[in-house]
Amino acid sequence: PGISGNKYSVTAFYSGTERNGTSGMNREHVWPASRTVGGRGNDPLEDDIHMIRPTVVAENQNRGNSFYVEGMNTEHDGWDPKAAHMDETFRGDAARIIFYCAIADTRLRIIDSNSDNMNNHTMGKLSDLLKWNLQYAIAQRENIRNNGAESLQGNRNPFIDHPEYACRIWGSTNSTTRNICGM
Repeated sequence: PGISGNKYSVTAFYSGTERNGTSGMNREHVWPASRTVGGRGNDPLEDDIHMIRPTVVAENQNRGNSFYVEGMNTEHDGWDPKAAHMDETFRGDAARIIFYCAIADTRLRIIDSNSDNMNNHTMGKLSDLLKWNLQYAIAQRENIRNNGAESLQGNRNPFIDHPEYACRIWGSTNSTTRNICGM
């Protein structure tokens, strides 16, 4: 976000839409609060700078609590920024945020599935997230936000500084993830 006079310029997660101020926007929990261990209002990740993003309300509602799945899979509760006609480069951002959440709260798990019961505290689809992490280079917006988060919150998202960590941690999960990560 930038400041121009007395107005803030906010860039919406997923679409990249620029807004003056926050009218028509809300907080996107990239790892949905309903899928965390504490749930909405009771989980430390809910206010983690690395996990929340400003989003256009309608775009946030479109995603809901869905897993990230390449190509949209509404039958299985999957959602994809590209298939939703958003800025596809946010696939990489989302993947690195999901990886961060899984190490920030080790009670959360990333699974290689299109969907799962929200009470299991899972997100996915791991193989698609690994692919997106490799396919979409770190954007300048990610580095700027990572630097700001370190200044405000005192920590960094290591998957922005070292995207290769994702394959080191989850690359040997199954034959699909091994293939994506070149293992």
